[in-house]
Amino acid sequence: MIRIYIILIIFFINCKRLYIPPKPPEVLEQAEYIHRFRQWEYKNNKIEIIWFEDGKIFRKAEKENNLYHGKYIQYFRNGNISQEGVYEYGYRIGKWKYYFPDGKVYLILYYKKEPIDKNKFSLNSMYGNENGIYRRYYPNGILEEEGYYFAGDFDKKRIHYFKNGKKQFEIIYDKGKKDGMAKFYDYKERLIREEFYHKDQLEKIIVYYYKNNKKEVKFQKKF
Repeated sequence: MIRIYIILIIFFINCKRLYIPPKPPEVLEQAEYIHRFRQWEYKNNKIEIIWFEDGKIFRKAEKENNLYHGKYIQYFRNGNISQEGVYEYGYRIGKWKYYFPDGKVYLILYYKKEPIDKNKFSLNSMYGNENGIYRRYYPNGILEEEGYYFAGDFDKKRIHYFKNGKKQFEIIYDKGKKDGMAKFYDYKERLIREEFYHKDQLEKIIVYYYKNNKKEVKFQKKF
């Protein structure tokens, strides 16, 4: 009896895998249904178009020699753009914008083919060749963080903000390593801690407190 149940379960699973839903009118006639993702897909050497199962577009990308090359746009289920930018033979280049589902900007960053962290890039082509300034935003549109990338790592000054717009911290990097002063603030943007780094090694820390709105040293230590 148990064996029969197992056979029936396997049968129904296979039937579900073989089932192809009706093709929505928005989907090209040549598109194929991908069971694993429950999406429709059409692609050749020049273009790739993917639709959600209900026919709403998920991705449209230009290609050349089976590599992304040209404009790339991806969408949320509600029809709003989730990310957009340009590829150059498999590499993201130039300005890319990422969005929240409601259409507000989430992240703006820049890519270049070089310099590149090949280890990161080999795992996911979204990472490893971020180069230049970036800005990330809270859902209400207030700036959350800004800084600079070098080959996918933080570089120069990185600043993070509270939701009230005040600075939470600022850290100096040199190609992915903390190198210089790091400052941390409270909600009123009053300095509460300083850290001093050299080649990613913490050398000194100073902690502050406020008495009658006057900054006092609470703790300090050298390493």
